[in-house]
Amino acid sequence: MRRTSAFCAHIALFALVAAAFARVALSQPVDATWERLGGPMDPPPAFAHQVLRDPARHRLLLLDGGPLDEIWEMPLPATGPTAWQRVVVDGTNPGRRWGFSAVYDPLQDRVILFGGTTYDPVLLHERYCNDVWSLSLEGAPAWTEIVTSGTPPSERTGAVAVFDPVRDRLILFGGYTSGSGLDETW
Repeated sequence: MRRTSAFCAHIALFALVAAAFARVALSQPVDATWERLGGPMDPPPAFAHQVLRDPARHRLLLLDGGPLDEIWEMPLPATGPTAWQRVVVDGTNPGRRWGFSAVYDPLQDRVILFGGTTYDPVLLHERYCNDVWSLSLEGAPAWTEIVTSGTPPSERTGAVAVFDPVRDRLILFGGYTSGSGLDETW
């Protein structure tokens, strides 16, 4: 008897879940068409880079895996064409690097960048980083190194990052360093 009741309960639960998913599927937009965005001047090919959405200015930001003395922006108008624009960032910057993590911080209207890989010209090999930088977005963009406290995460490249606005913090997971993947959250 118990087995029959449990079986019926599972069937009823399955029916409820299936009905809920059917309603969600019907509410999804039907047109899901890819469209190439761009303009007369696209950024150079990018690898190990980050693209972020700046909701305050309704645009995309491309931080290319390079010297980071420039960024690319693409306004996202409600209608009409879109086009990439190169934006020069004067002053000190994180230097040439790739595989960094980057997030948009809506509380301070900035991009936060962590770690990545750089090339050490003295030692002639790649070096992983664990520094933190901020790119201000109000007015002329400018990089500022953020001095952190406590024991920082190890140097790494390719970590996934999100911004937690409730606790005003960057959260990192994983990445790669010195021949091994990382499974830690910071």
